[in-house]
Amino acid sequence: MIRVCLFKFMFLTQLSTIYTEGCDSFNNTDISASDHMDDELNFYVVDGCLEPKDLEGGLFRRVTVHSKITRLGKDSIRNLPKLEWLSIQENSLEILEPQAFRNVPSLKYVILHKNNLKEIPKDVFNLVPTIRQLFISSNKIDFIASGAFSNMESLEWIVLTENALTYWNRDWFENCPKLKYIRISSNKISVIPRRAFASLPSLLGIDFTRNKITIIQPDAFRNLKSLVYLGLDQNGLTVLDERAFPNKMHIENLNINNNRLNYLPDKLLSKLSVGSIIMDQNPWKCQCLQRIHDWLFFTSGSVNVSMHHCRTPYDPICVVARGKACEESVEEDSTRRYIGHMRTLTQSLGEKCAILFSQTVVQ
Repeated sequence: MIRVCLFKFMFLTQLSTIYTEGCDSFNNTDISASDHMDDELNFYVVDGCLEPKDLEGGLFRRVTVHSKITRLGKDSIRNLPKLEWLSIQENSLEILEPQAFRNVPSLKYVILHKNNLKEIPKDVFNLVPTIRQLFISSNKIDFIASGAFSNMESLEWIVLTENALTYWNRDWFENCPKLKYIRISSNKISVIPRRAFASLPSLLGIDFTRNKITIIQPDAFRNLKSLVYLGLDQNGLTVLDERAFPNKMHIENLNINNNRLNYLPDKLLSKLSVGSIIMDQNPWKCQCLQRIHDWLFFTSGSVNVSMHHCRTPYDPICVVARGKACEESVEEDSTRRYIGHMRTLTQSLGEKCAILFSQTVVQ
């Protein structure tokens, strides 16, 4: 009997040793925590895992990590039933391992802004279906595993801005029925692929600002019923293919500012309506611009302006004046000259912006 008990004790001790050896994410790490979101913060030093024994029973709702940690290993944050808000921002985090979270059934907000993450593997966030908002901006992410955010049934916001992503994968977000806003600006994405958002019918806002997008494939926006915001500004688009959009689609706020657009296809104008559009800093053909104005008038759309620091007109200025009709083709030489001229503009020019715009008209 004594031998059996001794064996059990040794076995359990060995298991405990194995279990804790794998939990070394927090080493002499300063954190702060509070019972309620607005309460005064309490400060702790954590070694190993972030768990109840380090936080006076683990009933805290908000936790901020201050010391520089480099990784979240398996079970790094565990058994915290009240935790709602976790911030590890402006830190040194480089690695997220699968199953980094265990038994955090109230976790809603995760902020990993300004770290050194390079990839997002599967089985990190999608094992925490309660997360509503996920901020992973200003990292170095160039790879996200297929299904990395799948089955996040409560996810509403995700921010992936200022990373190094070169592609979009619709399989990242399978079964995310509540996802409403995706911000993926300031990356290096060049193509929005077919059916990119087909599994996300609840989307209200998509922001692709400051990427390298030159192609939007047919059916890219299929299954999106009513977008509040679509940001395609500051890319390299020369045309908006009407096949990318479903029939009779309404976008409340469309931003196509600062691309290389000479025209909008007539077939696109027949199927799309907008509440407001930002479209300046494009080399519009004069005759095509008139057709766009007519489209906005008859669909009750309005034009907004992006360059508030300049005294430019609220109507976009046309720069390609050849021909009498709107020819749906790209004027490559005129576009190149216009883009080159635009690059000479800076915010310091102020009132001169309007004058410089008018000088770009190509006869």
